[in-house]
Amino acid sequence: MPRPEPMPLKERIKQHLSLHWFLWLLALACFLIAWNRGLALLYGMLALLLAVLAMSYLYPLWHLRGIGVSRPRQAEAQVGGTLHLRYTLTHRHNAYHIELTDELPFAVEEEHPGHFISHLPKRAELDLPVTCRQRGVFTLSRLRLACAYPFGVFRYHKTLETRPMEVTILPRTVAIGAPPMLTSRQHSVDGTIQTTGTGAQHEFAGVREYRQGDSLRHIHWAASARHQEMVVKEYEDQDRPSLLVVLDQSAAANIGEAPESTFETAITLCASVIRHAMEAGMAVHVMGRGQHETRFSVPSHCRDIRPYLEQLAHASADGNDDEDAYPGLVHEALATFPQTNTLMTFRNRSRRQTIEPPPGVTLLDMELVDESFIYPLRRFEQSWGDRHGNTLTYSITRNTALEGLFR
Repeated sequence: MPRPEPMPLKERIKQHLSLHWFLWLLALACFLIAWNRGLALLYGMLALLLAVLAMSYLYPLWHLRGIGVSRPRQAEAQVGGTLHLRYTLTHRHNAYHIELTDELPFAVEEEHPGHFISHLPKRAELDLPVTCRQRGVFTLSRLRLACAYPFGVFRYHKTLETRPMEVTILPRTVAIGAPPMLTSRQHSVDGTIQTTGTGAQHEFAGVREYRQGDSLRHIHWAASARHQEMVVKEYEDQDRPSLLVVLDQSAAANIGEAPESTFETAITLCASVIRHAMEAGMAVHVMGRGQHETRFSVPSHCRDIRPYLEQLAHASADGNDDEDAYPGLVHEALATFPQTNTLMTFRNRSRRQTIEPPPGVTLLDMELVDESFIYPLRRFEQSWGDRHGNTLTYSITRNTALEGLFR
């Protein structure tokens, strides 16, 4: 085993000898020489050094004493976006050279999540912008203050417990293109024809404000009277494509470290599918099961994506590790949303595909190359849209650009 290279002398001196230790040694040397030689000048230098050391120790303690920090209860941003953290600092007197550092698990590592305040008045408002890299819901309850005023000889740190602040980082979305989806009367991949049951092809979905050109037959008169403005009924068209996304929230299936893990990739794809569905006016159903179940439906007339991204922000890969749990969840989801004609599932390449789509349903099998999330510098084979009967398989690696995945 090769011997480690010796540390340079300059680095060793820096490691073991800081400025305040150097001043203490210098003060000791002045005292010994002055006591031995009786030089008054050295006694004066000794007094000056001791005064500098005393001020270096006492001033930081005095400046940080009585500082209060408050921040809002909630904040929200999206992965890749900028979150502005706002702080209110109060003090009984003016302070100088204060550094505020917050523990931000969702921030970009290369950015220094701190703020240097050269002059702090009795009350100050701070805005700290940080770039978000990790999806999830985080609780911030403490931060650290530091001061080295006035000479920078001694640095004093103080940890403050603050009112808990909940930060929600929404998953990012990308323009993935239009997934292969079938309406209820189109031919599926294997040549069969999808059919729906008998009955009405439109179901009541909700109400919205009246727009120019809306038919008077669809006005909801009772709701219009309550709201004192014209509102119309909206209907869900059963002939439109409907996509079901089933998330695998088992801990064993999550390979890699967030934000570059298989589960985070699945969340990004799910959020992007919702974005495309809203733009195209299609319905999406999402289902997953961890310690807390993820289940919601996005109607075709919806235009606000934020509530659904919030639900995805809460999803975690902490579910049952039983290999039969996910296929069972897929069958349960198909029974819960029987109008689905396109199903999106996720699996690691190391796991065999065991899900067979029912007749008239197209399966989008999102195959995550799990080894690529462990060895990101290696190159792995990718395939997009391989067809086997009613199943289309898309192989996705850690470095796959999801933009335009279905184009």
